[in-house]
Amino acid sequence: MTETTTIRVSVRTRERLNALAAKRGTLAGDVVAELVEAADDDRLLAVPLTRTDFSSPLYLEIPASEGGLRKRSFAMPEELRAVSHERLSRRLGRLRPATMEEMLRRCRLLLR
Repeated sequence: MTETTTIRVSVRTRERLNALAAKRGTLAGDVVAELVEAADDDRLLAVPLTRTDFSSPLYLEIPASEGGLRKRSFAMPEELRAVSHERLSRRLGRLRPATMEEMLRRCRLLLR
């Protein structure tokens, strides 16, 4: 038997995942595994940003001067997704190592 774990995602993401799994006739966990495997190949994992401060303890504030941003933004780790390299046209900036480590820490909390 394969070892399993539970991940926390937003309700919206869960609904989208379940709909995709139903469409494919498979389990939601299999869809997640497929996304992770695809991320290892030709995709990367991305965390979307918002400019709205929702006062979420999970969101990570990123100052305007960091990562090529023009305005203060907030990373939303619960919306983690796989993105094809082909969809990216150019690098806008790079997070400081300390910010990236904190982002990874918050993503890991969700993937436990």
